[in-house]
Amino acid sequence: MVFVLLGLSATAIGSLLLRNHVPVTRASGLVVIAMALALLASTLPVPWVLGRELRFHPRVSRHGAWAAPVAGAAFAFGWTPCIGPVLGSVLVIASDQTQLAQGAALLAMYAAGLALPFLIIALTFHRSLIALRFVRRHSVLLTRASATVLAGYGVLLAFDRLSWFTLRMQDGVTALGLAWLVGLG
Repeated sequence: MVFVLLGLSATAIGSLLLRNHVPVTRASGLVVIAMALALLASTLPVPWVLGRELRFHPRVSRHGAWAAPVAGAAFAFGWTPCIGPVLGSVLVIASDQTQLAQGAALLAMYAAGLALPFLIIALTFHRSLIALRFVRRHSVLLTRASATVLAGYGVLLAFDRLSWFTLRMQDGVTALGLAWLVGLG
């Protein structure tokens, strides 16, 4: 819910900036690159603020039936060192959407992408330990790879080349599909 509301806010603000689409997209690309660098910096052993957690600990016992949603919202807001750069990038993309529903859908998918692995691990905990060991062992490499992909996306935005890249990817997929069909025939 927290992420969807953030997406709605980013999209509402972004729709106000629609008249300046190209400069906003380029500035967004620079923000995404900065987030990628922050994500990359989080893998380095430096005593910066980037690794600090900022948490709010509500007393959930006084919220009764609302205790779980309040605790979940506090957790979502306080988990910024882990998800801040990627969430910031998704919010930048949501701000570039023309309709509120598109921004909400982006953040809902982002939230689902965060929640589903936790649910799967919870349901298959005893079997998940092997995968968790792999992720823990390779977490720096995985984080650096994510930062690299995020930076590449930011560069495409900053140079207003995202649509060009998308078309090249579609052409490549089409060419591979045609080659595969010709190989079958």
